[in-house]
Amino acid sequence: MAENQDNNQGNKGGAWYLKISDGSVYGPVEAVELRGWAEECRIAPGNEVSLDKVKWIPADQLPDLEMNWKVQLATGVVFGPINMKAVLELIRIGEVLPNAQVI
Repeated sequence: MAENQDNNQGNKGGAWYLKISDGSVYGPVEAVELRGWAEECRIAPGNEVSLDKVKWIPADQLPDLEMNWKVQLATGVVFGPINMKAVLELIRIGEVLPNAQVI
């Protein structure tokens, strides 16, 4: 996920920005690409999204991202909300056991 510098083109076509926990901002990207990030587990619980970099909302409140699931990690910690494809990615890399509870 590469950070784009402001290029003074504004926010055309409903492009979104993503702010992660360390304050870094990525974008602008179209909603379909942002959902791809959610599916790849690149958007974490607590990250925020914005259309204008002024008003931020929790990423899981953007319906297009489909971040509706919580899962128990192998450590026992419940993680989420995240996208279901992100759950599958966490299983693939061993962060979630295949028989873990998905909420």
